[in-house]
Amino acid sequence: GLEQIGERGFRSTGQAFLARAHEALGDADRAYAAVALAEQLSGEEFNLALTSGVRARLALKVGDRETAERWATRAADLAFRGDFPEVQADAKLDHDHVLAGLGRLPEARAEAARALELFEAKGNRPRAQRVRELIESWRVAGRCAG
Repeated sequence: GLEQIGERGFRSTGQAFLARAHEALGDADRAYAAVALAEQLSGEEFNLALTSGVRARLALKVGDRETAERWATRAADLAFRGDFPEVQADAKLDHDHVLAGLGRLPEARAEAARALELFEAKGNRPRAQRVRELIESWRVAGRCAG
């Protein structure tokens, strides 16, 4: 495999995506392990943007609001240093998730709207649709709550 030939970049990216999957499935231990390996293998901004977003979500889950916001901001900063619209959109969604968790809904909605623009510009219709559904769910919840 990639490890036997000394490849680090693809392995790091794979681990960063695995970290996202483990976090989404609620397996914090595996998410942290994948983050650590991804960061050990490569310090590329692309991968660090992904792992920082995972760290933000994990911090929010344990109630560490300040750390969550710091990691989410770092993820967005790193993502926008490169030219990967989907990584940028994911970073915006990570920031959206943290801001919503902090009760800062207008800011969260703005981040989600920017993620939607990025997915649409890239032509990623399935991800754009999921963001539209997220935004719509807030609109409906806001109307019901009001």
